[in-house]
Amino acid sequence: MYDKFADRWFLSQFSDVGNQIYIAISTTSDPLGSYYTYTFMSPDFPDYLKFSIWQDGYYMTSNQASDIVFVFERSQMILGNPSARALYSTFTTGNTGGFFVPLPADAGDNFALPPAGTPLPFFAYYDNGWGGGTDGVKIWNATTDWTLGTMTITGPTQVNVSEFDATYSASWYDV
Repeated sequence: MYDKFADRWFLSQFSDVGNQIYIAISTTSDPLGSYYTYTFMSPDFPDYLKFSIWQDGYYMTSNQASDIVFVFERSQMILGNPSARALYSTFTTGNTGGFFVPLPADAGDNFALPPAGTPLPFFAYYDNGWGGGTDGVKIWNATTDWTLGTMTITGPTQVNVSEFDATYSASWYDV
């Protein structure tokens, strides 16, 4: 992922040994140059990682045994600080048919980062076939305070949509 606001490259990989999350941030704008590297721990295996760039951190969602959103201390990572922190907070998606990887908003296509204090919205769709309710998109907001070392999640707000059926085939040719 390219962080155009810092002119740096961001690479990531998970490990199934110890539920580790590896992140590398380029030390310059050259993707072939050197990188600062970081290892963070997740309470569960972090499958299907989804990352985003926001003004107060790099955010990550993944498919885990529990609903978790991570934030990594972007401002310190791009400086190469080995003490850069990660925070995570839990939330509840509800019944999701087995897949609940929400997608974090990403500032990467904007001209500027959101103003300081702007919560990161993240989204997940909901199918009434998973146990009631109405088809829609759920939206949560994550607010990080690095001074206090906390992340707070509020929501969800649901935006109802036209009826649809979210099915998963054994061949994984689903969109």
